[in-house]
Amino acid sequence: MDSDIIFNKLMQHLQKKGVNDTEYVIKAYETAKRLHDGQFRKGGEPYIIHPVCVASILEELDFESPVLAAALLHDVAEDCNFTVAQIEQEFTKKIAQIVDAVTAIKIKEEDQINYEYPRIEEQTLTYEKLVNIGRINKLAFYIKLADRLHNLSTINCFPKYKQIEKVKETEIWILPIAKLLKASHFYYGIKGECLKIINSELYLHLFNEYKKFCTINKSLFKNLVDLINVNSYTFLHKNTDLNIKFKNAMLENVSIYELWEMLSRENTESDLLQFYFNKFNSVQTNKLILIYEGIAKPEVLRQFIFGLADLPALNKKFTIIGIDKNSLTNNNYYICTDKFKNRYQVFIMSECDYIKMRNGSTDGVEIPQVDDGEVTEALIKQIKVRTVDNDLVVLPEGSTVLDFAFKIHNDFGFSCMYAYLNKSPNKAPIHTVLNDGDRIELVISRDLKNDQCINIAQLRWITYAKTEYAQKKLIKYFESKYE
Repeated sequence: MDSDIIFNKLMQHLQKKGVNDTEYVIKAYETAKRLHDGQFRKGGEPYIIHPVCVASILEELDFESPVLAAALLHDVAEDCNFTVAQIEQEFTKKIAQIVDAVTAIKIKEEDQINYEYPRIEEQTLTYEKLVNIGRINKLAFYIKLADRLHNLSTINCFPKYKQIEKVKETEIWILPIAKLLKASHFYYGIKGECLKIINSELYLHLFNEYKKFCTINKSLFKNLVDLINVNSYTFLHKNTDLNIKFKNAMLENVSIYELWEMLSRENTESDLLQFYFNKFNSVQTNKLILIYEGIAKPEVLRQFIFGLADLPALNKKFTIIGIDKNSLTNNNYYICTDKFKNRYQVFIMSECDYIKMRNGSTDGVEIPQVDDGEVTEALIKQIKVRTVDNDLVVLPEGSTVLDFAFKIHNDFGFSCMYAYLNKSPNKAPIHTVLNDGDRIELVISRDLKNDQCINIAQLRWITYAKTEYAQKKLIKYFESKYE
């Protein structure tokens, strides 16, 4: 892979879009290429490939030139001793500020003795800085999201335990930011990469089956989009009172994570491994996006979509069977089927709203000042649960039985077998997610002779821990075990 080829493709895309302010993008690439010369990634490729790929991800999502320049420079302060002040002097304050936000904090070797876990402390300080600077320039978050998406997609060269550590770091620090911004492209993309690492068998099975499904149905999908494009123009030409102008229809695949999420609502993980083509009929396998120009009220858009579905040319080829809402972005969509009963999510929106749904938005997003390692508390809601003795315990939303066990006592965390929730006689596995108000009775593995806790922790437990504290304890334990 050649960085010049990737960058030239990026520039060609900008030229096609009519973007003219590319001076700093070109200069940023030349600067980054010079500074990263002789540096290589763990996989063996020249390091410059990474920032160019990060910039390309953002270019495909239509981010502006200053963001692309910052993406190309995002590692030079951290890895090349090219200071933020130098970036501001040679580029702009905005670009320098973005790079500063995503530059990791390094604790000096002589100061590491003051920290029990210097590596994790560096991580916490780094994300504190990202959030605090990101409050001022939220575009920095998008550099970090694209950076993490590319890093996760190229992580195979690392040992499995390090890959799992990166997934846990991502779940604690990165995904809450993507969720806060409602950035669906990054949220589902990063979720998918995490799924691929944690359960590669499941991911690859779904990926391969979905790829076959899309290949077999390629002509069907194209014909449907072509029909909708032609008939949308015709319908609106005859119904000028709707006062909207149709632009185009696009078909997008749902992400592997979205597919897995939909399938898993009604099936266990082991069942998912048995899925074949006929199983995809139970979920919406594609997104059909109808873009219009103008300002339209919901009832106008509803009249448009139902009028379109009633046209003879689309009869039985485009049938509306329901309405739903995306839980991340809150965008409403129609559930439609084609003549083979394949299901689609059909969105009707302006181009601006489509970009907002795909990329998220920084408008109206309030992020509080954070310090002292409380980044996750600023980004994640809290829940209150109780012990069997009615003692109150506060945990981040999404915490598991395992997190609760570590919160009570470290020995319980390493020795927890399962729990009983709310006096239920059924066992709750340690990966069970807790809800606000739950009452938890832990069952601990003990030596019956001396009543001591028995450490039964396994490497996969790292994926069950959602809190920073439990993560630290497990990572430290397994690092010492495998060193």
